[in-house]
Amino acid sequence: LGRTTAELPHLDKFHPFEPGGRCELEGSEILDRVVAMGKGGIFVSGHFANWELMPMVMQRYGLDGGEIYRAANNPIVDDYIVRLRTKNVRLQQIAKGPRGVRAIVDVMRRKAFLAMLVDQKMNDGIEAPFFGIPSMSPAAAAQLHLRHGAPIIMASIERLPGPKFKMKVFEPIIYTPTGDRDGDLKAIMTRVNAFLEERIRARPHEWLWLHRRWKD
Repeated sequence: LGRTTAELPHLDKFHPFEPGGRCELEGSEILDRVVAMGKGGIFVSGHFANWELMPMVMQRYGLDGGEIYRAANNPIVDDYIVRLRTKNVRLQQIAKGPRGVRAIVDVMRRKAFLAMLVDQKMNDGIEAPFFGIPSMSPAAAAQLHLRHGAPIIMASIERLPGPKFKMKVFEPIIYTPTGDRDGDLKAIMTRVNAFLEERIRARPHEWLWLHRRWKD
C-alpha cells in the first residue's frame, strides 16, 4: 500500500510502450483479437502490484472508455486522486454507485472498454467460491457481459526490478447464457474468482487486501 501510494504522484513517469518506459504489456495478441471483435470489453483485475497502471496501459494502447473506482471516504483525498488519474490516465473516471450507472451504460453502448477491480467483498453481489470458501463477489462485470456481450478481459499487474511493471492479458471470458440468470452470474464469477486466486497464489506478496473478504 505504501509503495503504490508513493508511486501515485509519479504516474506521469511510467510511459507504457515508450523507450525507457516503466510498464510493458504481455498478451497484446489476445487484446488485438478482442478489439477486432468490435464489442468493446471489460477489463477485470485485482489489487495487484500497482493496480493504477491497468487503465493507463489501456489508454496508451488506444482504447477508449472508462475506469470504475470506489470514491475515497475523505472528499479531499478523493478529489486529489481523481485529478491525478484524470491527468495521467485520461480514461473517464466513473464512481461506483447510482451516479455512475449512466456512464457505464454509455461506455458499453459505444462498444468501448471498462476497467474494474473485482476482488472486493460485495454484500449485494453474487456468492461464488474464492479459495474454496463461498464469498460474496461483485457481479457487475458478469451482469454487463450478459447484457451487452462485451468480453471479460482478465488482466494482472506484476512488479519487475527497477521499479518497473508488466501488465499481463489473459484469454477473455465469453459466456453463452443458459437462461438461468443467477446461475449464469455465479458461473461467470466462479471463473473470475478462480483467475484471481491463481494470480494471488503465483505472487501473494503483491496482493493488497485489508478488509474481511469472507463471512465470519
